[in-house]
Amino acid sequence: MKIKMLLIAAMALVLTSCYVKETVVTFADAENMHFTPEGRLFLSSGKGLFELRKESNEFIPRKISTQNCAFGGITQIGSVIYTVCSEVKLINGAKWLLAYDLANEADGLNIIHTIDGVSLTNGLTSDGESTLYMADTNYFGQGTIVKFSLNGNNKKQVLAQVNNWAGAEQGISHPNGMQFIDNSILLTDGGAVKRLFLDGMGVISHSETLARKTAIFDDLIPYCGGAVVTDYISGQLFYINSEGDTKFSSGPATFQGASSVLVGQPPMFNSRQLVVTEKGILFEDNSQIGNRVSTATFDFDLATCR
Repeated sequence: MKIKMLLIAAMALVLTSCYVKETVVTFADAENMHFTPEGRLFLSSGKGLFELRKESNEFIPRKISTQNCAFGGITQIGSVIYTVCSEVKLINGAKWLLAYDLANEADGLNIIHTIDGVSLTNGLTSDGESTLYMADTNYFGQGTIVKFSLNGNNKKQVLAQVNNWAGAEQGISHPNGMQFIDNSILLTDGGAVKRLFLDGMGVISHSETLARKTAIFDDLIPYCGGAVVTDYISGQLFYINSEGDTKFSSGPATFQGASSVLVGQPPMFNSRQLVVTEKGILFEDNSQIGNRVSTATFDFDLATCR
């Protein structure tokens, strides 16, 4: 009887995890995404920063950037979209923090700060007020998290950059995707999902590891006390709950070079969908492997925990 009940429970989990995958648009070297509160979707890639538009029932990436740069994380404070990029050069390429003001879009995407002393500009998040946090990813050495303090009266002015704000001392090795939530930073670190807790002064009080797998986790989103995480190597999505248990897997190679993931927002998407970027093969942006934005549509509302 107990075995039968376990089998029924397992089948129920599989059935409630069914989804339909669809390609939204071809998008070379797909990387990160950011939804504004109004549902506008911004995308980054090795080719630039884009906004995904829906025109005559067709999805079209509209390029915003003019810089010759490989773009990474995207975040927002107020009306300002922030992103980071590494100049496309063989040696001594510059690293920049850039801003795009939705209240003055005619001004374009502009460099507001040169980022010194880092290896690879990657994930980016904010506290929603005047602080940005960036993953300095180093797959062959020690990665760190960099902190930027902004002018509270001019959110496009950087007052200070603190390198190695978090690193080996906090158990951080290869930070990548990051999300600020409840005065903490949820992040991927190699094959682990970790969390840095801050005190009232924004100082790291302690850290914890939520889960660890044989994987290369890329990006993540907080979800129902845990996280939905992309695994670049195995090409799949995981939902890891607050206890660190894997409660859902999309299956190996279902998302080719899974890079970033968001819950859909109207008007272009809905909350029964996960929107996923599939990067594909590194440094190869012309094949049918990855290089796209896709959706996974479920038979339940992802905005409601279950």
